[in-house]
Amino acid sequence: MAAPVNGGMMREVVVAQSVSPPWKEIVVNTGASASTLQDIKVPDSCGGYTYRDSGRPGSPVRNRFIYWRTCGDVLELEESSLDMMLTGGRIRYRLQDTPIVGGVSVSETHSHVVVLVATVASIHRLIFPHPCRRAHTETFALSEHISTSIFYDASLATATDAKNLHMLNPGGSITAHLISAATCISGEGEAMFALGTNAGSILLLKMPPVGITGVVIQHELSQSSVMQKLWSGLVPGVVRGHQQASDAAISVEIQPLRGETYIFALCRDLRLRVWTTKTRECVLSTNLQDFLADKPQTPPSSSGHVIKQVQSCTLSCEMFCVYLSFPDNSQFILLEPVVRDGRLSVQPLATLTQPAEDLIDFCVTADQLITLWTDSNGETIARAALLTECDPTGEWRELLLEPADTSEPVIPANRDPRDFFLDRIFRPYQFSHQNIIRALSVYRRSHDTTQNTDALLMSINLREEVINAVSLEIRNCASEYEMSEDEFYQLQQEQWGRFYSCCCQYREVGAKLQGVFTDSVTGLVCLIRKAALTYLRPCDALERLYLCYQEKLTPKDLSDIGFDTEGVSPWSVCEDVHKICEILRLINSEIPEDVADQFVLDLEMMESPKVLAERLVDNFFFGDVDTLSETGSQLDVRLQHVRHLSTCLDLLANLLDLQDTAAQASLMEDSAADAEQQLSCSHLFTSSEASSVLCRAFEQMCHTRLSFLRDLVIMQVMTLRLGQRKPLGQDVCRSIEQEMLPAYSNLMRSYVILYWSSQVLATPSPTSSLDSNMRRLASLELSESGGFPATRQATQLITVLESFIQGVGGSQARLQVSMTTDSDSQATWSLHLMTFVHSLARLVWPLRDEPVFPEFLAGSCQYMALQEYVRLLHSWCDWNDAAAMFFLGLSYLYFDEPHKASQCFISASDGIATETFLSHKLLQGAEGSHRTLTILYYLKVIGQFEEYGMPDLVISLANKAICMADPDDPNLATLQSKVFKHQLELGHNQEAFSAMMANPDPTRRKDCLRQLLVVLSDRGELQPLVEFPYKDLEDEVVLVLESRARSVDLTTHNYYNLLYSFHVYRNNLRKAASVMYEHGLRLGREMAGVRGLQRQAQCYLVAMNVLRLVHPDYAWIVKPVLHNVEASLSHREDSPSKHTVDGKEKQPTKGKRKVEIVELRQLEKDYLLLDARLRLIRRNPDPTLTSGPTPGADEMVGILVTNGLYDTAVVVCQTFGLSLHTVVSSLSLKCVTLARCSSYLMVGDNNETVEAWDWLRENDLRSSTQSRDSSATDHAWKLLQRYLECFEETDGRYHRCVCEKLLSQAFPLPAWIVNSYKVLSAPQLLRVYLDYDLLQPAAALLIEYLEGLMGVLQGRDAPAFGLKGVAQPSPMSVWVPYTCADQLLGALRRHQEVDIHTRLQDKINMYHHKVSELSAAAS
Repeated sequence: MAAPVNGGMMREVVVAQSVSPPWKEIVVNTGASASTLQDIKVPDSCGGYTYRDSGRPGSPVRNRFIYWRTCGDVLELEESSLDMMLTGGRIRYRLQDTPIVGGVSVSETHSHVVVLVATVASIHRLIFPHPCRRAHTETFALSEHISTSIFYDASLATATDAKNLHMLNPGGSITAHLISAATCISGEGEAMFALGTNAGSILLLKMPPVGITGVVIQHELSQSSVMQKLWSGLVPGVVRGHQQASDAAISVEIQPLRGETYIFALCRDLRLRVWTTKTRECVLSTNLQDFLADKPQTPPSSSGHVIKQVQSCTLSCEMFCVYLSFPDNSQFILLEPVVRDGRLSVQPLATLTQPAEDLIDFCVTADQLITLWTDSNGETIARAALLTECDPTGEWRELLLEPADTSEPVIPANRDPRDFFLDRIFRPYQFSHQNIIRALSVYRRSHDTTQNTDALLMSINLREEVINAVSLEIRNCASEYEMSEDEFYQLQQEQWGRFYSCCCQYREVGAKLQGVFTDSVTGLVCLIRKAALTYLRPCDALERLYLCYQEKLTPKDLSDIGFDTEGVSPWSVCEDVHKICEILRLINSEIPEDVADQFVLDLEMMESPKVLAERLVDNFFFGDVDTLSETGSQLDVRLQHVRHLSTCLDLLANLLDLQDTAAQASLMEDSAADAEQQLSCSHLFTSSEASSVLCRAFEQMCHTRLSFLRDLVIMQVMTLRLGQRKPLGQDVCRSIEQEMLPAYSNLMRSYVILYWSSQVLATPSPTSSLDSNMRRLASLELSESGGFPATRQATQLITVLESFIQGVGGSQARLQVSMTTDSDSQATWSLHLMTFVHSLARLVWPLRDEPVFPEFLAGSCQYMALQEYVRLLHSWCDWNDAAAMFFLGLSYLYFDEPHKASQCFISASDGIATETFLSHKLLQGAEGSHRTLTILYYLKVIGQFEEYGMPDLVISLANKAICMADPDDPNLATLQSKVFKHQLELGHNQEAFSAMMANPDPTRRKDCLRQLLVVLSDRGELQPLVEFPYKDLEDEVVLVLESRARSVDLTTHNYYNLLYSFHVYRNNLRKAASVMYEHGLRLGREMAGVRGLQRQAQCYLVAMNVLRLVHPDYAWIVKPVLHNVEASLSHREDSPSKHTVDGKEKQPTKGKRKVEIVELRQLEKDYLLLDARLRLIRRNPDPTLTSGPTPGADEMVGILVTNGLYDTAVVVCQTFGLSLHTVVSSLSLKCVTLARCSSYLMVGDNNETVEAWDWLRENDLRSSTQSRDSSATDHAWKLLQRYLECFEETDGRYHRCVCEKLLSQAFPLPAWIVNSYKVLSAPQLLRVYLDYDLLQPAAALLIEYLEGLMGVLQGRDAPAFGLKGVAQPSPMSVWVPYTCADQLLGALRRHQEVDIHTRLQDKINMYHHKVSELSAAAS
């Protein structure tokens, strides 16, 4: 349980910012003469101001303050906040050649913050916007916790405005100089300046309110006599030697009182003189020595006396505190002005005496007085006295200031001097970069002022600069070329120690105390040093007990922490605790600092606290012969006076234990509903300054408690050792041996971890690493990460604890603070700070149920620190051991050590049923048996390995979980799916298939099947995919492959081939043919170009081949129906409906899908057309031929003959039963063309014949009997002749077609065609002659034909006409085309072809005669 926090003793917290924000410089030229003012010397001053609403929750000015320093003519103003980060909060005014007297004040109005400054020659009013007003008018914000300072927009124009600046001219010439000043804003808004001179007068100046035009009114207030005024006016200052008058005001304050404003002046003669600004009269003059309780025996000093107002959270406080300096002592007098019957008087309230020391500064509130001193040895001392009604005289308590680090650091034996000193120099809160740069300049013996210090200040290479400088000095100091290892080690230690000493010296210079200020509302106390600002925080109970001699516990403290003394008097227990603390202080005084540091290092190296304590006891408290040393004897005596040692040890262990108790948990639950209080604390201590303060306070608390525990363990070891010599009671020794020492050892180890967290540096991680880490942890819901704020300088390092404070640790600590503190309290510093620190300590405490701190380390990529955290816990802590192993596994995963991570995760699974983190946070309170929860845990872990891409370990963990799972576990299907997925990813196809088939969930099994088919097909591993025994999943395989085949692009994926192989492997030939036919159809529609047509042809060939393997009765398939996109869109519900002419909506028709059977013959025809198209494309690469659907048979024949592909055209005609008229007609025309272009006298071919050769080669010329010297014309005629010979019908239609085509071109019929036609049908040839008016050939043909007929009738053959002679004529054995003969005779008569007509007529007559004879003979 944490110790309670009470007021009283305070301790300094030093926060050294490594890189401070730059100053904003403004130089104000006042016009004063430097030669006139050069002899005026004024002391430096400083002070601070806190806003009126500094404690109000939700206010922009809560925990916000301003402090300043003056040095000569320079005024430095800084604004800081503990609740938000301020930008532009440092400004430096240089009032050129006019030193600042002092009396700087800060005041608030409704809309402004006014800073009043008085110099030796001028007065200034600096105006800035009020933070509350600025918070409402800001148009942008960097983030929720970042704002701009009131100094952000400060400029020279506002500082030199005539309304806010006034030059002084006392008496028309400088006859006296200013020695003191006080400023304030009156109730009417006037800026009032009271300036004390060495002549004893006070200059009162009133500047009009802000925004009102007017003149500055100046008055001189003096109580001097006429002779004194004449002396001051007539005698030059050179003659008077700038002597101060006895009534000179050495300290001045301005205070409103009962509606009037008074000036309180503390004069050299120790009289308090009060002037009213209204009448400018001295209304009071009193001797302050009359108020002293102890009259000093020596006369007072002539300087050093100070009067200050008492700060209070209420406006009704009008008290003053006067400091009077005497050679033998110093006196503080607390005065209260009283107005009675219109007369002002002062009433002393308290008097405090202080030994004779030099006062640096003091501040006083209504309840305490804080002072800073310098003793005779030059050491700085801080003291405080409580000013309460029950103790008006006060009791001085020395405040704990941070001691100067003057000791030589001890380098551990296992550390290199360079690494050791670099860690100490660049660790947070140690040295500012400015001090390091100054030390570097001195170390280099460099006086080069041209170096850009600002650039080096912001450089991230400062560490390298230091290393290079010290390394160069080491090389220069090496006297010999070769050195031993010990000599080099010594030289390194010497040079690095020298540089470290330089840094310490500059730090000490900047740490010189200059002043103190406090906030009476929040309890904030700040010390202003030369180059830094430090804080005084309240100490908790253990710090007061251990560090303060007069501090004691009370029975009320015991009841507050809920400790039961078990029948022992509470007062006796408290007294014994005080005695034990005296013993511990005595032990601590005997242990050197280096030994104490080594003790902590040994604890971090997992040494036993008891063994270490025994070693210290032997070394420091016992002599060589087992006799007690002098200190050991004192301890022995003091231990004898402790009557209730066991009870006290139990009490102290209770105070030191930070583990949440049931009462605290109940309090947290009861307070959870106070949303208003939570909101008020949501921004408490959120700035980086506050984070550093909290971290430093945390470190101090842990270090103090570690020392306290160390001394307690030493005391217990001493008790056991002394118990062997002089029995102290068996029960006490047994309790210490068996209970107390183990408990205190664990407490010490726990505080070592807390102290380590405040020391170890956080590793900066880029945003990309944080994002990827958070993405990986998303499945675990471990997303609590503070990370690093964007406003942090890239060169500034922070500790892990500070990062924790800026992240989830700070948020949870604020929540705990809101639930454990009074919502009406505004003392955020005095009450909330240490409560906040204790809440942080409980969050980091390793023995808590919820491991928030390691969870944060994992979420913010601090895996190195996480490994060290687990190491510090592993050897002794059984609490949350499984959670620690889980986080260690996460760190191993991050550092690419997956096998170690797997072992850690498996080991952590043992704590699922016992540890809150694993069961409630990781598994989110899931219910079920232990096996079920273990499976859920393994799934979480497997998710992490999946995020890191470790499939082999995913498989291993999943198989382990499968072996552990119950048969009906609902997560078994998920595990099998993960095994399948990662086996498939590794290329273990058989193992992946086995995992798929073992999956008990049919839906997941089908999903895995789909993934298996897709992945293997994409990889090209088709053989195992086809050969797997799918059993009852074969239909699903077909559906998946068909779906994929129909949905993917044919140019990139080809699932049809896979599906074809699948069916062929299983002897489903018709399905295989259907698949390939569908593939071909889709290729024809979707894949344009030659490649698509070629693939389509291949698909048709494959389908035909497969169908030929089937029984002819079953060599058919159902034609696949390819979905028409337009048709499918027209049936969508959201598609517009169609209407008739009358405007009525058409009802959609739902026709039945027709089933079309495709037989092998039809498939062959489709292939033939496709093949013809490919031949055409090869012959003529016309783009129109490669796109669009394949033409029909008729169109295809026409295209073929046009391109000279006559053989292909003939095949198409024969296959589709078409006439060859188109073929022979086109070929006849080409023959005519070639014949006309050819000549037997030509040596070579012309253009026509060259082109003819191209299309002739596309046809079959092997049957040609022409010689190799034949021309293209000859080959063309021969091709035509072959077609007529091979494909002529009995009716001679193709001969007639050829003849008509030739004759239509006026080309004579070749002899071979005439002869062939005569054999086939001489009458048709005759009719052709007649149709084209070829009378002579017709007559010759008819005469020849008649002669042949007569020979046939006589028994002779007529081979020219294909007639055979008949032995016995019969009716109708021969016939004569009489109609044609009559037409021919008539035509001959008309054309007067007498000879031919006569011959023909004679031949006809002869034929008639012959026929008559044969007829007569036959009858």
